[in-house]
Amino acid sequence: MQKQTTPNTSSDIAYNVAAVAFLILTVAFGALFIKDSMETNARLADTWEVLEERKAAREALNNQ
Repeated sequence: MQKQTTPNTSSDIAYNVAAVAFLILTVAFGALFIKDSMETNARLADTWEVLEERKAAREALNNQ
């Protein structure tokens, strides 16, 4: 027994292309978001380190 199939219409192909484009954009924006988050976390870590050094210097001056 032969399986019956329907031919792909142009709207089916358009929906498939749109779905693939959506997935690619989702992955791209996700990667950009993760990259930005990592850069922000690195900046915050650097800032925190500077604040800790300032705090230690201020305590050293206050203890003199």
